[in-house]
Amino acid sequence: MIRPLARNHRRGFSLIEILAALMIAATVATIAVTQFRTPGDTAHSRSCELGRQILQNEVQRHVDTTGSLPATDMRQLTTAEYWGTTLPACPVTGNAYTLDRSGNVTCATHP
Repeated sequence: MIRPLARNHRRGFSLIEILAALMIAATVATIAVTQFRTPGDTAHSRSCELGRQILQNEVQRHVDTTGSLPATDMRQLTTAEYWGTTLPACPVTGNAYTLDRSGNVTCATHP
């Protein structure tokens, strides 16, 4: 008597197939999350950085003119000769920039 060929009926997935699917899903999720979240955060950080660079130039100009650093709140820069009546602030929090001991303009929100 001739036996019929046995067919290999698989039920479910192997561990390798499940791990491969999870890796692909995790990669796609990581890419999607970074695409949706990063542009706003990057824009705020760059805007803050630009404000700090502009103030840093004014601090350097003050040092070149007077030979000393302004106070930590940079109130000496609120004259018509330097910046005007109000100094720029962090665009995210609205907090004022400060000057550290080494003469660098800093932001508490964006170190």
